[in-house]
Amino acid sequence: MGRVKGSSNKSSGEIREQKRKAHRTLKFVSWIIQLAAEAVLGFLLVRLGMLSTPLLIAVIVLMVLLLVLTFFLFGLRKKHHHSKFETKHIVGIIISIAVIAISVFGSFFASKIIGTVSEVTRPIMPSSTVAVYVLNEDSATDITHARDYEFGFSKAYDSEHITSTIDAINEELTKEIATKEYEDVFSMVNALLEGEQQAIILNKAYASLLDDLEEYEGFLENTRIIYEKSFVKEIPAEEEDEEEPEKKISDGAFIIYLSGSDTRSYYLTTSRSDVNILAAVNPETKEILLVNTPRDYYVPISVGGGAYDKLTHCGIYGVDCSRDTLEALYGVDIAYTAQINFTGVERLVDAVGGVTVNSDVAFTTYNGYYIDYGENNLNGEAALGFARERYKLSGGDNDRGRNQMKVLTGVIKKLTSSTALLENYAGILDSISGMFVTDMSYNNIADLVKLQLSDGGDWTINNYAVAGRGGSSTSTYSMPGWNLYVMYQNDNAVAKAKYLMEKVLMGEHLTPEDMI
Repeated sequence: MGRVKGSSNKSSGEIREQKRKAHRTLKFVSWIIQLAAEAVLGFLLVRLGMLSTPLLIAVIVLMVLLLVLTFFLFGLRKKHHHSKFETKHIVGIIISIAVIAISVFGSFFASKIIGTVSEVTRPIMPSSTVAVYVLNEDSATDITHARDYEFGFSKAYDSEHITSTIDAINEELTKEIATKEYEDVFSMVNALLEGEQQAIILNKAYASLLDDLEEYEGFLENTRIIYEKSFVKEIPAEEEDEEEPEKKISDGAFIIYLSGSDTRSYYLTTSRSDVNILAAVNPETKEILLVNTPRDYYVPISVGGGAYDKLTHCGIYGVDCSRDTLEALYGVDIAYTAQINFTGVERLVDAVGGVTVNSDVAFTTYNGYYIDYGENNLNGEAALGFARERYKLSGGDNDRGRNQMKVLTGVIKKLTSSTALLENYAGILDSISGMFVTDMSYNNIADLVKLQLSDGGDWTINNYAVAGRGGSSTSTYSMPGWNLYVMYQNDNAVAKAKYLMEKVLMGEHLTPEDMI
């Protein structure tokens, strides 16, 4: 009986020892995971670059203190020979698990921001897409069905990509397709619409210009695309090295050109610039002036050697053309550019929880939303309708420009609200992915966020819409000889816009009298 009892006591001791080892292993593993999670978070917060130095130091110190606290609560500095799993160990486990969870969430949050901001600031230009068009009644549904067709093309616009597209079609069909070259785009389009040409190869950006002409108003509705090829221009590494030293937000006030791309796709493509807003930003005074230039403004286009064109047409030659044209118009230096398309606007507004705008009149938008006089709370689709409508407004394009700035003002106010950012940061980041691009560097954006987080407070936002007089012209760089609607410049309005921008850049506050 004695040996049996002794054997039982020995077995209980072994069990207690095993429990102690298991508890010690659990505490050690939990502490190591906490250490790793905090280290990853600390690295990402430093890489993020959006926290002020005092705040970053405070966060790191707090993480170190929590690590030391759990170390002592676990009793990892010495072995404990009693079997009781003490209360402080349980508290340590709870704190460690909470810190791990917060660190994992914080790391996901930080890495998501880093990834999205890196994407929108990457050295890349919006894609240019060339398409093959056939008539709606044509039996071909894809390029393989058109292998024996004759393809019309013109090198009058985007000859490089047109040639590359023909080569790509030849490669895909493993044969050299039959082609016919036209002197200009219009004779080629006429040949297709009149049944003289089976298919034509045309850049989609130029196809959108046909909407400006009554003669081709139904082109996009009467044709189908059976093949597309997109081209994305990336900036070579050696070209990046040759660029001027990076501008810094801390250097002072700046102007950014905001371009609204006339597309509804889930990626940004070269197209007409339907929205052209200059934002004069002064981080020190926390003041922003938005200046809208009507899309149909009749201006000397930068690529035209002094020839005039509608401002919106600059977009098909790239954002640089639009920016350079606006710089010449106002005599200002534009530090940065940013582009977003219509789908991006709609998704961004929804991501920030909608915007509030004040309408000067009541009207129904082209997409069926009723806008009341006064304050309106709009979702993304309604905000897009409010910003794009012009035919229901007495001021036409001038009023549309004012409404576009109202939507932009609403978005800026939401984005400068920490509450809105924290509530749906993932949706905000996802909403601009692929549909927004800027030449601001990652560090520029990080500095702006750091400034807002450090100083807080609201920004003062003023709007000014440059006016003009509607008319028509047959002398446009992109469509010479065609009678197009244009808006002739108002010299006084242009001069005032320049004056207001310069005042903001100089750190002077705009007064109500300034905005009259």
